[in-house]
Amino acid sequence: MKPIKKIPPDRTVEQVRRHYEAEKEIAARLRTATRAERSLMYRTMYDELFAKVPDHPRLRAHLDPEQFERRNLQKFSYVAPYVASTDTFAEFAPGDCAFARFMCSKVHEVYAYDI
Repeated sequence: MKPIKKIPPDRTVEQVRRHYEAEKEIAARLRTATRAERSLMYRTMYDELFAKVPDHPRLRAHLDPEQFERRNLQKFSYVAPYVASTDTFAEFAPGDCAFARFMCSKVHEVYAYDI
């Protein structure tokens, strides 16, 4: 199978495949879980994902502060034309909240919403 996107230079095809399989397995369990089971899964699914994918980009981004800053600046370039220092900013599915924290210095108030 040929990948749709280029494999990042710092990851191998095997690492990306392992990451995909882990996400797919967790998603399948979420789809078949009851509401109560999903509520419990939400508390631990990222711990499980990061245990299965120790090279996950979210875990590694904090190891390189320059890469971390570049990623936040790139994201900011998309929203900068639409925000002012007096605005309230909301981020949905914020992951590690890195961008939400970054936005704290750009706007008046920040909210991050996750499952």
